[in-house]
Amino acid sequence: MNSPITDAAARFAKGLEHVRIRPSEQVEVVRYLAKWIALLTPVAVVVGSTSSAFLWALERATDERFERPWLLYLLPLAGLTVALLYHRFGRSVEGGNNLLVDEVHEPGGGVPPRIVPLIFVGTVVSHLAGASVGREGTAVQMGGGLASAFNRVFRLGAEDQKTLLMAGIAAGFGAVFGTPIAGAVFAMEVLAIGRMQYGALIPVLYAALASTTLLGRGEPNTRPTTSPSPHPMATFPSMRCSWRRWHSPGACSV
Repeated sequence: MNSPITDAAARFAKGLEHVRIRPSEQVEVVRYLAKWIALLTPVAVVVGSTSSAFLWALERATDERFERPWLLYLLPLAGLTVALLYHRFGRSVEGGNNLLVDEVHEPGGGVPPRIVPLIFVGTVVSHLAGASVGREGTAVQMGGGLASAFNRVFRLGAEDQKTLLMAGIAAGFGAVFGTPIAGAVFAMEVLAIGRMQYGALIPVLYAALASTTLLGRGEPNTRPTTSPSPHPMATFPSMRCSWRRWHSPGACSV
């Protein structure tokens, strides 16, 4: 006796017998794939390379702070420096992630490229001084900013521009965290406020996979900032030895 799943599969296969894909449709599919592969390959390489440089700088900054706890006292100065940078050079990008969301829904003048160095430097400086900031926003804004910069060369239409922007965001997210599938889903669903943009599925997924795999980042990056990752309390000299001993027994002696 056949199971319901077997019966359903048989009905599906029978239905496919009546499906015919015309040669012209096949040509259109090939052209579509070739177009986006050509457009997104340089985007994925640049976004992935920038993300790798960001991760390297972030790890160096966090290691430096861990070795020099007194940097924590420079946190107010670091915050003031980043604020002044955005006040002087980043008025047009102070919207951050909201700017990208607006651009995905209603493409306009694009995302100013200056968002990339500002968020890069701001995040690294903040980590150097011990600020509690994450990498999610940095990944999204760098990917979106670089994709928008490429569009100044490509000059795509409104719909293709949205796809390019989502692909850049997915590439940045995937490269920073080593999770291309999550990056693609994030770009297509979260930025679209819960409505999956299925039309952009293949380009967005390709960009996320390419930015991650072309640079050899095949595994998720689960380390918060450095190895070993310092607990906030480990910043103070009285806690550093205990923290190191907890991570690596025998690392320091009493």
